[in-house]
Amino acid sequence: MAARLEAPRAGVRPVTVTAPARRAGLAWPRLPAAAELATIGAGYAAYSLVRLAIHAGRHAAFGHAALL
Repeated sequence: MAARLEAPRAGVRPVTVTAPARRAGLAWPRLPAAAELATIGAGYAAYSLVRLAIHAGRHAAFGHAALL
């Protein structure tokens, strides 16, 4: 079954107007610069707190092991 090309009917024209371009829906809009910097700063602060907790926990573990 081969597809046939049909001649356009009288009064029917092809659509030539394009829809407005939209960005992909996978990304959210950018934050203001101050909010982005605050987010980065909060990430670094959380990382440093975790590193301090690990360091303190390691010293406590060796201290408790020495008491055994």
